[in-house]
Amino acid sequence: MHRDALLDGFAPCFPEGIEKLQDRYNEGSGTRNGAILLGAAKKVSGYLEAAIPTTSDGYTWFWAYTFVSWGRKRVTIAFPWRTDSAKRDGTKSDRHIALYMVNCSLYDATKLVDDFTAAMS
Repeated sequence: MHRDALLDGFAPCFPEGIEKLQDRYNEGSGTRNGAILLGAAKKVSGYLEAAIPTTSDGYTWFWAYTFVSWGRKRVTIAFPWRTDSAKRDGTKSDRHIALYMVNCSLYDATKLVDDFTAAMS
């Protein structure tokens, strides 16, 4: 089980605009979504890497994309699996998309979410 140091050390945050990104993510279907997410991530300034991390609560995320700026600011957007066929919360997502930030303001995180959402269009 791979643990991601960035994800383990910080609580997730949910900046403004993340609901729109969650809605866009929920519109996708099956494995096609992974390719769409990677393509969108690569269009966003500061894209660094993609990973499939497991957080300290034992949850293995579908994909997580990390972005950096000015060498110090680091944000990871973690996307959940879409396997909740019962749609307990009205969607197929197991949980909500989450952001993990280091040396980053909520303004920067919100801009990243907006840019990622636009890149999925």
